[in-house]
Amino acid sequence: MREQRRPHEPAEGEELDQLLFVLGNATRLRILQRIATETHYPLQLAKELRISQQAVTKHLRILQEHDLVRVVDEPSELGGPRRKSYYPTQGFTVSVSVGPQLFQTRLAALPIEGEEGPDQGEAAERAAGVRDRDFRRILAIQSLKERIGQLRDFVVDIDDHVAQLDAQRDDLLSAKRQALAEASAIINTLYGDYHLRSLLYQLVATQRTVGELGGLLELRSHQVEQMLQQLRDDDLLPTLRQSTGGRATKAEARQ
Repeated sequence: MREQRRPHEPAEGEELDQLLFVLGNATRLRILQRIATETHYPLQLAKELRISQQAVTKHLRILQEHDLVRVVDEPSELGGPRRKSYYPTQGFTVSVSVGPQLFQTRLAALPIEGEEGPDQGEAAERAAGVRDRDFRRILAIQSLKERIGQLRDFVVDIDDHVAQLDAQRDDLLSAKRQALAEASAIINTLYGDYHLRSLLYQLVATQRTVGELGGLLELRSHQVEQMLQQLRDDDLLPTLRQSTGGRATKAEARQ
């Protein structure tokens, strides 16, 4: 993230690798958990996490280098000199699904206040509209005690909906894994060459360009195109092209 890219604008694989490195540390996760609620200063974090302030500073520096936190000068609650506090700069979601015949990652931005979110489908936009109206209704409640109760119910409803979506996603990934297991068995029957099998599997499992396939399989683009030509000669590529979402390879574009 040192080039200040946002999670929804990653270089292929690089952004996720860096995030997993950062989030793979338990202390940094605990720091992010606390500053997600409100700003914290290093000494405060050191006391809450029961680690040295030097260790906190080291982890905050790593988070800042990856553009996950920023510094803000705040007045001291005790009337002392202003202090440097930290708060998160980005909203994102990251998931990694791994299993037999399944490896799928997802990195997506979560818009924060003042930012425009990614394009949504019509159903998602309608749902967002309903939530927005409910939220505005809650904000209009004069009683702070009643408003906080309504906000809690609002969050609970969202959590329930997210849980339902997660369950649907799990079911879809399970179905995908079964389909890829069958595809893998067929591919192993059709070809003995490892690289050709790997390429055909990726063509079934993903939607990638020649350059992306080359990077994934650690092959040069011309090697990928040669193997694509063999698949084309075997009457496999035209069939697979129907499910590539329109992302034709360079070799296909020349046809």
